Amino acid sequence: MVLDVSSSTEQGPARSDFDGHNELERVTTSRMDTLTFEAFGRNAYELACFAWGILQSEPGRAAFRKVRAGLVSLGAITDLSGLAGTQEERARFNLVLSVNEIIEVELLTMRRANIDVHYEHGTEHIRVEPPDDDAE
Repeated sequence: MVLDVSSSTEQGPARSDFDGHNELERVTTSRMDTLTFEAFGRNAYELACFAWGILQSEPGRAAFRKVRAGLVSLGAITDLSGLAGTQEERARFNLVLSVNEIIEVELLTMRRANIDVHYEHGTEHIRVEPPDDDAE
């Protein structure tokens, strides 16, 4: 058996959320992936039929949910046995998944900044720092 991604199409722009407490940015993307399932060898068509059914079962849907995906559609199963002059049994079908991916990016806190302000007759250097937490 082989399961390959045939194509992937982004569904709108990515969404970004900032978690200041944990200093993280979470980027959420959504896409539609088309995958091709192929079975080879003895009883390939029957194996493809079985896989096609399992993907629609509750355990199949639960497995997709664990990876933030959902089954959108399943294509027809095609029996490819005997094509291209080979005796090998083969079968294939496509499936389309909706996939949501969350990527976390660590953002380091800026503790101070040096700013140079350029005027017509000179430059002013400004240093910005947070207040000292111990000074009260």
